[in-house]
Amino acid sequence: MLRFILMRMLQAVPVLFIIATLTFFMVRLAPGGPFTEEKAIPKEIQERIEEHYGLDRPLWEQYLLYFGIIAKEVNKQRVNFDDGQKSKEVVFEDANATLRVHRSGQVEVLNGTGPWHSRLSPNLVVIVFRQEGEPSREVNKQTVTFKLGEQEKDLSIKEANATLRVDRTGMVVVETGVGTWRARVAPREVIVYRQGKRSGLLQGELGPSFKYPDFTVEELIRRSFPVSLQLGLAALAIALALGLPAGIIAALRKNT
Repeated sequence: MLRFILMRMLQAVPVLFIIATLTFFMVRLAPGGPFTEEKAIPKEIQERIEEHYGLDRPLWEQYLLYFGIIAKEVNKQRVNFDDGQKSKEVVFEDANATLRVHRSGQVEVLNGTGPWHSRLSPNLVVIVFRQEGEPSREVNKQTVTFKLGEQEKDLSIKEANATLRVDRTGMVVVETGVGTWRARVAPREVIVYRQGKRSGLLQGELGPSFKYPDFTVEELIRRSFPVSLQLGLAALAIALALGLPAGIIAALRKNT
């Protein structure tokens, strides 16, 4: 008997792993996202929300985060550099720290404690502008962000009444409108962060709720479990009250 129970428990491990993996990829590959049902929000704010939940990281890293194999990134902040700028001092108020961040990704702690880590953003930013006047100056500036795998985008500039096609190398094709349009690739953003704790399915933590930002999934389960238990017990009682008499009658009066 004990051997049978142990075998069943061992067989349940790969089954649970497969179910968790399928659930992860089905949710990630479904159209839309966890915030598409909310009212329209600016793109920058949506990117910050995605960073908070780790949705800005590559899919394979999100998968490892889901299981709690790698640590989460906390006190995360993006650092932008102007052309020719080699380093920049950044204040992290939440962590009470001041850092000098280099364009290469190197981080120096000027004030506060660490350790701090960094990585280059996978996104590529292209600055599009129109040249006019003598000497020429840049007007109607717009930024286009290319995520990993994106090669080109259409850009509509209302104030110039123009529609452009921009690729990630900085080439611009004027589809509608006039003017001399140029583009340049901006320096890569550096993402600075501290490593948090590992938390995921392996640690028994289901993480924060996307729908209810002030709650974790565990808190929502604890709040709804008593009601679910009552409904389940009520359904079981009704099933037994109807099923047992029906089964007894069927056994006593066969073929009737």
